[in-house]
Amino acid sequence: MPTTTAEIGRGAFDFSAGHTGLHDGEFEHLHGHTYQVVVRLTGFLDSAGMIMDFTDVKAAVRRTIAPLKGRVLLAGQVTPPISVDTTEGVVTVTSSTKRYVFPEQDVVVLPIANTTTEALADHLLDGVLRNLRDGDRRLVGGLRVIELELFEAPDTSATVRADLGRAGEQDGR
Repeated sequence: MPTTTAEIGRGAFDFSAGHTGLHDGEFEHLHGHTYQVVVRLTGFLDSAGMIMDFTDVKAAVRRTIAPLKGRVLLAGQVTPPISVDTTEGVVTVTSSTKRYVFPEQDVVVLPIANTTTEALADHLLDGVLRNLRDGDRRLVGGLRVIELELFEAPDTSATVRADLGRAGEQDGR
């Protein structure tokens, strides 16, 4: 039985955010991007001719990116000498040569080791999958593979892929 691939995005899921990536244990300069998210679904068509209802996928992507919009994205799984500390409504990030202090409401500390495009894409795919799951932890529809591509610039992106298997269960996510 053939599979079909559908793509959702191309401008529908943009968000702007700031970040400072880590390179060789040091922060690069603080800067921002207008990120674009594209989701590709591969699977078998159901009796209605769908892999999965696009409305559900769009809602899952929107819920995943909403907390990141207009925020500074920080890696929360850093190793010394890098530190991220939240105290009394302030987030302080330090390295051996830099110290950033942000109001807590302007920051999202993510469960990742670095805010690279690759790590952010992986984090976003995890969020989309979480938002797509139904009550018994299986994905609905004929979805077998999901890819998320995150663009940080028109010429720079990272793509992550999850193979979901026959029953819609994801391997390792």
